[in-house]
Amino acid sequence: MTLEVCKIALTAQNSPDGNANNYYFLSTYGVYSGAIATETGITGNDNQNTQNPNNAEDFSGYPLTPIKELVRTSILGTAHVRVDVTPQNGGTTSSHKYTIHYDTSKGDTVFNNLIGKVWPVGKGAQGTIADVSVPRRAITSY
Repeated sequence: MTLEVCKIALTAQNSPDGNANNYYFLSTYGVYSGAIATETGITGNDNQNTQNPNNAEDFSGYPLTPIKELVRTSILGTAHVRVDVTPQNGGTTSSHKYTIHYDTSKGDTVFNNLIGKVWPVGKGAQGTIADVSVPRRAITSY
């Protein structure tokens, strides 16, 4: 599995401290690109941009923030996506579950907008997001 640096850019009204900030974290390579990047509000490292290499953005050299901290401070939200994968050779369709993060300021529109988007699977297969759900959380009070 290859990792890449991703960025979430917060405006002043969406930031916990009231300042516009960029946060950088590690994620699976290729997930936060295209339509998925638009819907989630997260940008993948674009230094591998083959379509326009002069316009590539490099996120190396920035301090990385653990995803756990970004989720704990409600900057990032977590969702599960079910991806239906159909091989190009016409084999059997399979279903896989992945975890994805999104900008919490985008609200609940992320869930409906992600359905039907293409998920990068690789090795000659194409995946389509079939379902998006929020993970269950146990809430206890003592």
